[in-house]
Amino acid sequence: MTTLETYITENENRFLEDWKGWLRIPSISTLPEHAGDIRSAAEYAADQLQRMDFEQVHLIETQNHPLVYGEWLKAPGKPTVLVYGHYDVQPVDPVELWDSPPFEPTVRGDNLYCRGACDDKGQTMLVFKALESLMAVNGTLPVNVRVLIEGEEEAGGESIDHYVRAYPASLKCNAAFICDTGMRRRRFRRWSMVCEASSIQRSKFVARRVICIQAPMEVLRRIHCTHWLSLLLV
Repeated sequence: MTTLETYITENENRFLEDWKGWLRIPSISTLPEHAGDIRSAAEYAADQLQRMDFEQVHLIETQNHPLVYGEWLKAPGKPTVLVYGHYDVQPVDPVELWDSPPFEPTVRGDNLYCRGACDDKGQTMLVFKALESLMAVNGTLPVNVRVLIEGEEEAGGESIDHYVRAYPASLKCNAAFICDTGMRRRRFRRWSMVCEASSIQRSKFVARRVICIQAPMEVLRRIHCTHWLSLLLV
């Protein structure tokens, strides 16, 4: 195994527990009674970035739920990648249809079941841990990275739309990496997306393969329905 693979293997249990800790927070953005949970989930994400020695880590207050921002801009002359994800989740009703409590991460086979396991805390945490692993092993990243995580994706995304339009210069990037997508199966046969379940083995597999993608800007502008990202690409 490479040094990077060794680091991931030695820390995968901690990675899993960090993921579970985030999943236990019922950050339902459409229900006012969960406003406190939304903030807790945002603070949890900020703590993950601070542990990786990202700078300028803070919550961006909005009229609704906070955004989470952090940056690592210590690769002069290299491109800047903007990482997007969201920490809010959908409601869980009807609860009686769940085989296990919706906010208690439960492992059955190779899958972990919980609200938000795939949409979108799983993919976002995977990227956090990939960045952490690169930083821990190499002491640096191959590109500059900005991270912007929102808490209203399941509620219309009004705050992030307003922020990006108001402050585009603070998020300028060469490419955007979207965490809110499906996860490929181990042998890359097809995309798989299940909102309540995420494959633990698949997450380990993807975490070991941190790749860079080069594509024309017009292609990158069409990779996700989050249209505001096109405002940031230079």
